[in-house]
Amino acid sequence: MNVFGQKHNIGFAAGCNEGIRRTQSDLLLILNDDSYLHRECIERLAREFDDTPRLAACQPKILAAADHEMFEYAGCSGGFLDMFGVPFLRGRILDTVERDCGQYGDVREILWASGAAFMMSRSVLSDVGLFDEVFFAHMEEIDLCWRMHLMAYLVKVIPDAVAYHFGGGTLAYESPLKTFFNYRNNWRMLLKNFSLWPLVVVIPARLALDLCTIPYFLYRRRPRFAVALVKALLAAFISLPSTLKARRWVQSRRKVSESGLHNLIYRRPLIIDYFLWRKRRFSQLRFPSSRSLTDMQRRRGTNSTRSDGMATKE
Repeated sequence: MNVFGQKHNIGFAAGCNEGIRRTQSDLLLILNDDSYLHRECIERLAREFDDTPRLAACQPKILAAADHEMFEYAGCSGGFLDMFGVPFLRGRILDTVERDCGQYGDVREILWASGAAFMMSRSVLSDVGLFDEVFFAHMEEIDLCWRMHLMAYLVKVIPDAVAYHFGGGTLAYESPLKTFFNYRNNWRMLLKNFSLWPLVVVIPARLALDLCTIPYFLYRRRPRFAVALVKALLAAFISLPSTLKARRWVQSRRKVSESGLHNLIYRRPLIIDYFLWRKRRFSQLRFPSSRSLTDMQRRRGTNSTRSDGMATKE
């Protein structure tokens, strides 16, 4: 990303941070260079910040620019993670993208908003920080939104606001470099944001999963992707001191426990459900308590509960 006279590509994360530092508006719109908005999108997103206390970010429904009846791979109707950090969306599970038939038209809380198009509040950034520039590109928005949740803010999807995304405009989906960034950054994100007890399970299981993916790439005659994954694992290991330093900062500021994210992180291995049980649509997944944000806000909290019904850390 070349912004503000930069002479080299400083990456999506750093480019967005530079833009944030050079603006003064209360609300910030992050928009990919291969995305465009419906004419009422900005107004509808901005309205939510007046209506929802502690709202940190929200995204529109993101449809494919080439076919407005299809969800777009990178955005759809809000993002989630499975127990091993595999990202997916309401409208796209792994490589299966759904047609938009209004099935995900409800306003609800999501774990992460897509970097293709989302709006966030400047005021929360003093608490949660900016995009992690070590990521360079890919998953930096997931990392940022996860931090927002850990510090007791909300992230939502507003499906009556609509954006369109071409996808792959900056880096093609079928790119070994994209594979490198996705795997390397995913490890940094997990190590930063999970508390200790999930990591005891996640680290060995996720490492086994990644190591099994290397021969899978070779079997599919994609050696460049296998090499990219090996490089990503090595890079994640080499950058471990930096990641642990970032983790200490996040964990020292977190207010929400893992139980407070039970309806945002899918507590099953998504890959097994996808391939073995053929769960190819978001509506087939069963969260411990999947519900709309409107339902959550009806619940009253106690000293250990957020106003939206999420358990918080004492």
